[in-house]
Amino acid sequence: MSISVWWNGFINTLQGITAGILMMASIVVIVSITLFCILKMQKISSIGAILLSTIGACIFMVPVTSAFNNLVKAKVTGSVLSKTEAELEVQQQKLKLLKQEEQLKEKNKELLDKQIIISKQTIETEGLNDTIRRLQNVQLSVQGMTKISELALTATNLKNTQLHTKRTNINKTKGKDAPGWIKIVADKVVDTYKDVNTYDEYLAVITHDIVAKQGVDLNEVKVANALESPNTIIVSGIIPKYIGSSKNIPTPEMQEIRTHILDFETNQRLAVEVKNDAISIQLANAFMQEKTSEFQSRLSEGLETSFLNESVVELAQQFILIALAPLEKKIEFRESAPNGALPLLKYIQHELNTSTQKKNELESNNKALKHTVDLLSEEKQNMQSEMTELINGENQRP
Repeated sequence: MSISVWWNGFINTLQGITAGILMMASIVVIVSITLFCILKMQKISSIGAILLSTIGACIFMVPVTSAFNNLVKAKVTGSVLSKTEAELEVQQQKLKLLKQEEQLKEKNKELLDKQIIISKQTIETEGLNDTIRRLQNVQLSVQGMTKISELALTATNLKNTQLHTKRTNINKTKGKDAPGWIKIVADKVVDTYKDVNTYDEYLAVITHDIVAKQGVDLNEVKVANALESPNTIIVSGIIPKYIGSSKNIPTPEMQEIRTHILDFETNQRLAVEVKNDAISIQLANAFMQEKTSEFQSRLSEGLETSFLNESVVELAQQFILIALAPLEKKIEFRESAPNGALPLLKYIQHELNTSTQKKNELESNNKALKHTVDLLSEEKQNMQSEMTELINGENQRP
């Protein structure tokens, strides 16, 4: 009930009481005058008594009539105000009920939105849990390999014999300094005192018996998520290299230095001399050691096993496909690494940390949302109780 309605009712009631008192007082005065005229004035003049009582009654009927009119008016006004007040209260109750219904709808919508978010985040959390399990499995399998660092993917038995030669510059030799023996060349006697050209030729024949292992260094393999496709992994850095050998036996077959004697004018070979002096033998052995070391250097650089590179790359790609298969992502192999690429094991750890952090954030958000949902549910229940009371009060109204 509003203050204005209450005040109007109070004023009407006060006016009604005042009118009733005034009317009763006027009636008492009229009765008193009439009795006075009858009892006192009759002794003097009965006509005067009648006339006086009539005039008095007429005079005092004015306030009686006015009071009666005010009383009737107050009653009518009070009745109208009571009815208006009742209708206004009904309208206010209906308006309040409508507002409650609208608020209840908003609460229901807010609850539904929050529950949908919770459901989505719960599904996403379950997906992240699955991703974390897969990453942990991949991490365990790759860790065992990366401890070795270098993954030997194929081995081959290399057994070959190589001839190495080196020749010195041609020198002019005077006849008197020419070798002091006579050689038969093309059925002719060579004049050893004739001027000739000579040069030395180093020869080394080495047989290599090797079981070489070729593979890749897993620490050089880089992995990154593709920016254009979140469900794609880019792998780079698969570089074939020589890993080692289970057998590596170089066998010197021969090593010597030969002096070639050429005709001074035509450069036609006239004779060949094998130098057997101690210095020449040492030089020949040094040449053999040099060529053996050069072969071992080429072998360690992968040059001697480069014919295996294509097979090694294919095997490495197959290994990585199998290792990363639990992630259920598309894998692309590229020559150059994109920005942000990480070594294989660091990539897996980074993805594991990212997924774990995101899962923890979702779980924290869900916990907060569930608390909010509980509060909204309690508010909704209170609103429904208030609406029930309003409806029951409306039904009980006459």
